[in-house]
Amino acid sequence: MTRTDDVIIFKENLMALRQSMSWLEHSIALCSSIKDFSSLSQSDYDNLELVTARYARCTDLLFNKIFRGIYLIEMGSNPSMLDSLFYLSKKGIVTSVNDIRFLKELRNDIVHEYLLENLNELYENVYKYSPVVLATALATLNYSEKLISGLEGSES
Repeated sequence: MTRTDDVIIFKENLMALRQSMSWLEHSIALCSSIKDFSSLSQSDYDNLELVTARYARCTDLLFNKIFRGIYLIEMGSNPSMLDSLFYLSKKGIVTSVNDIRFLKELRNDIVHEYLLENLNELYENVYKYSPVVLATALATLNYSEKLISGLEGSES
């Protein structure tokens, strides 16, 4: 693959992340009336299931596509997840590697259903940390837009 191909794919992934963020925000809004995660209605469970699925998708795009894409475009190689996190931390995009690792672990709990015995706790954590994912995604989008703009400016 060429650098141009990498940039095209990166731009497509940025569009997918924007859409994913929008759907996650919508799902969070559907759950805004939930105050007690120990007694949820069927509708609450349905809406929280949407949040968890959309949280997982958003984090997958952010961590596996965008974080690694930034590193690939700027450094020219395909990094491990940890390498990309440390790189983005040095750039100030990610404020805490440990926080991102926690968000990734929470995503793994969703996808692999490790916490089936305590879904309410899982749902509460996903709902609680979804705004952190969105804030991280927004900061990453802002950085990515500057990166793309710089690349396009250098091609002129």
